Amino acid sequence: MNTDEKIWAKTLLSSYSYLETICGAIDKTVLNYGINSAINRDAEYVANKIISLTERKKILINTKILIDNVLQRIDNKYAKILVLKYIDKIKSETASKLLDMSMRTYFRKTSLAVDNFASELKKFGYNTVKLNELFRNESWILEIYNAYVQKHIKDSEFENLNFLGLALSMLRKKTAGVF
Repeated sequence: MNTDEKIWAKTLLSSYSYLETICGAIDKTVLNYGINSAINRDAEYVANKIISLTERKKILINTKILIDNVLQRIDNKYAKILVLKYIDKIKSETASKLLDMSMRTYFRKTSLAVDNFASELKKFGYNTVKLNELFRNESWILEIYNAYVQKHIKDSEFENLNFLGLALSMLRKKTAGVF
């Protein structure tokens, strides 16, 4: 599983709890356009705005359905982990206790759960290219995606520093023994 696919999996799961709220906001906006259309003389503009908002809502509803379907297709234990972590936003320590597992096991299974989710997304035909295209106009989803990208970069840099520190430590021990 490549990193971008995992990041998209986390992004979709993290966006899930906001989808309904955004759709509700779209409904209110459409209603306001409809009410104000009696005042506004540019009916074509209003109609195009309402159509655009309706298309946006349709994409978001389909995204929620997609996430639900993917969660149903993966192992139930993995689905529970993902729902607790990304949708319910439960802290890792609390989630591991709720699931009756050690923190180490929780983190390992969370990683496996994300891999499974991303794999199922792909089976539904949602690869990184399609997801980038689908959400190109959803700045709030792209913000979530970019936050995960930045976290991945920081985590990679930290791992590299740890590796370099370990290598330097081993080198010091080796040279100390020579003198």
